[in-house]
Amino acid sequence: MSEYERLYSLGFWPEDPETESGALRVKRLERLWETLFDHPWLEGRENVVDFCSGKGMAGITLAKWLGLKEVTLVDVREEALSYARRWGEREGIKVRVVVDDLTSPSRLEELRGNYDLALMFGTSHGHFSPWDMLKALAYMSESLRGDGVILVEGMDLHYAMFYLGYRSVMANVGDKGPVLTVNMGYNWKRGTFSTYYYNLKTGEESRAEVFYWGPAMVSAFVWAFFKDVDVMPFEGSYVTLGKGVRGKLSLKDLSEDPRVLKPGKAIGR
Repeated sequence: MSEYERLYSLGFWPEDPETESGALRVKRLERLWETLFDHPWLEGRENVVDFCSGKGMAGITLAKWLGLKEVTLVDVREEALSYARRWGEREGIKVRVVVDDLTSPSRLEELRGNYDLALMFGTSHGHFSPWDMLKALAYMSESLRGDGVILVEGMDLHYAMFYLGYRSVMANVGDKGPVLTVNMGYNWKRGTFSTYYYNLKTGEESRAEVFYWGPAMVSAFVWAFFKDVDVMPFEGSYVTLGKGVRGKLSLKDLSEDPRVLKPGKAIGR
């Protein structure tokens, strides 16, 4: 089991539509599509790819809402994608699954320029440091046609951490019981916190590197790859929209880490 599979197996995030919390998230997404698709940039979008899709909650509900017959899902978790394919079949939607890592991709050429709408939902961007977020956005932008649109959903974790004061210990109640989240350390080069997760009911545990994004930061990063940016708040979260691929910074340009991130390379030497 990979670390991501272990993390999501704790049940702290609603991604299974057959659970109570998952069903509530499906309803929330349906309300979001009703509101979001009044935006003029989203008219006529028919070719959808959902990145960091997990079990496909965003991509499949959107495809169903739009009346599409097919959607593409990209994730590193094969088990989650297998579930998504079965769920899509039950909903009458063909799900194309692509197992790939946005920061070190192997299958970008299969997707390049094929889509007019790309998604990253479920606060997935928290898995990416700023350095890795650049690579992820480069990958996503290169999957799009020139007039393509990107949608990035997230909560304002920056505000929650540094204003509301959730700095060290947090608790989430999921389908498998309460999950305790503890920040154990900080990587100043990457800006990420080493975070420990523990399910108080099952005893399952996991660790992950987390970056606490806010809408201003996400929007600025999206702007580096898209000609225009907008933000829509929705029920305690936000969706950043980017339209029109700049095509100036490619994933190939970012393939080698800068000196500051290389092991053993001290600043000033």
